[in-house]
Amino acid sequence: MDTDSDEAHCGVCDRECDAPSNGSPICENGFCAVECPSGLDECEGECVDLDSDDEHCGQCNADCASDEVCTQGSCEKDCSPGTEDCSGSCVNLASDPMNCGGCNDACVPPDHARATCVASNCDFECQSGFDECSGGCVDTESDPDNCGGCGTACPAGDGSPVCESGECSVLCGAGLTPCGSSCVNTDTDPNNCGICGERCVGGLICIGGSCIL
Repeated sequence: MDTDSDEAHCGVCDRECDAPSNGSPICENGFCAVECPSGLDECEGECVDLDSDDEHCGQCNADCASDEVCTQGSCEKDCSPGTEDCSGSCVNLASDPMNCGGCNDACVPPDHARATCVASNCDFECQSGFDECSGGCVDTESDPDNCGGCGTACPAGDGSPVCESGECSVLCGAGLTPCGSSCVNTDTDPNNCGICGERCVGGLICIGGSCIL
């Protein structure tokens, strides 16, 4: 893992960047940041629509009065045509992931994704570096259940399956060496004597990584 860019281990191991509303967490040079999709702006760690957010109307932290709504970045008395008043914000119910098809009907995306709303139906888009597999977003470079592509699972074998750069391998215990999907002791294994695939034949046995009588 790269603690300079891994949002699950940002800066140090196990420090995960929190996912903002309507956006994606990213790790830049070991510090958590926010990536907002096109049309949204970051305000205090969240991704907001400055055209419709009544707490950030036109700019961050610009509140509309209690009897006003935010429409097209301006505090007004009524919403513009094609939008609905949802708790003071004028939104398009056909495309707003926080109000998809109805006020406060928020879309919930899977991990490593941001919510979208298309024709009043919830959907999602995977973050950069992740691929959609079976309704989720995974890193096919490191996910042992989807290694190199969706549904390509690394065999368990004798050790713990791992996926590195889209290729399966196995994590073995101390004193053991991965050979294919198996963990072997190359000091004593007659089929992998000294190195993987080196077989002892003709009655030879493997001692100290060498085939001997």
